Amino acid sequence: MNPQSITAHSDAATGPDAATGPGAPPDSSPPQPRDQSPLELFQLLADTGADLGQLTLLELRLAAQNLGRMVVLALLFLPLALLIWLGFSLLPALALYQASGSLVQAAAVFLCIQLAALALLCLLWLRYRRSLSLPRTREQVKALGAALERGPAA
Repeated sequence: MNPQSITAHSDAATGPDAATGPGAPPDSSPPQPRDQSPLELFQLLADTGADLGQLTLLELRLAAQNLGRMVVLALLFLPLALLIWLGFSLLPALALYQASGSLVQAAAVFLCIQLAALALLCLLWLRYRRSLSLPRTREQVKALGAALERGPAA
């Protein structure tokens, strides 16, 4: 090899086209945003927004259809849950009836279970109703009102 071919060979290996030489894979990376013009970026943004809007509309339609199905399932669920509750609350009453033979005691156990469940539901109702009155917010509003009545600190 002569010195000129060595220099040409080293320039080819280190030059700007070295990465796209015969052994290198072609550059298939997408152009970077800084390489695009503002008009291209705006068009890309508009296309992305349109696609996102279309996806949102399609998902809203699907959600509306599924909401109807969910309402039907909830209407079917409530009677089934009621029957299951009655069945499980009858089990201890029937066990007591078989053990003692007293229908009055069995009915009393069944009613006590129902009353205990009702009392629990009432307690939960009161607890949640209290939180719906926004107690912390009202407390803060009162404190703010008191601070405004006192005036600015001297």
